[in-house]
Amino acid sequence: MTVLTEYLYSAREQVNSALADFAADRLQDAVRKRGRAVLVVSGGSTPGPMLELLSRHEVDWKHVVVLLSDERWVERGSERSNEAMVQTCLLQNAAAEARLVSLYEPGMDAQSATGTIEKRLEFLRERPDVVILGMGEDGHTASLFPCADGIEALLDPDRAGLVARVMPKTAPDERMTLTAPALTSARHMVLFITGSLKLEILQKILAGMKTAPVGTVLQQASGEKALFWAA
Repeated sequence: MTVLTEYLYSAREQVNSALADFAADRLQDAVRKRGRAVLVVSGGSTPGPMLELLSRHEVDWKHVVVLLSDERWVERGSERSNEAMVQTCLLQNAAAEARLVSLYEPGMDAQSATGTIEKRLEFLRERPDVVILGMGEDGHTASLFPCADGIEALLDPDRAGLVARVMPKTAPDERMTLTAPALTSARHMVLFITGSLKLEILQKILAGMKTAPVGTVLQQASGEKALFWAA
């Protein structure tokens, strides 16, 4: 059974502040111990306000590498670009010194770019320090959708690859996603969700009443595992 340390709040402002503090403490500890920290964040609308708060923390940001758990294969200026959200919300204030590593390669299709991005992310084999994931109502996390072709291979703990091209059947846009092994080696993994419906879905997944990619990822995760939730 997967056990998560739970940080549950009534208001979104509270959970945003608490998670920003949590991430900043662990990133600074990683820089102090190993000289560098790696932060993986999810896209979408939920993380934005939390990332803005995190950007103000006095972490030694010049030694922090930031990347996304997944990216839509759209131009960087697109409103659907996760990278654009991270640039706007996180890479400002004190965190302007952090380095963002992209999961997108202009001028290439996602399948052809997989090898290029794989090489770009070789540093991930040393374990990311903090991974902050979200969850969809279908139980997907990153772009590990239950409906995606080859999802079993993407969740295989013995898979060698760090990234893969995904075309979900229930969501728009081709994607580039980190695979389960790239995520689950994290020293600290956070699932960040809001609302009663998602909490109910997660509880069913954790109890074994429902199977979903997020459950597999949490089960395989080898480090600290935490749930941050607000009603």
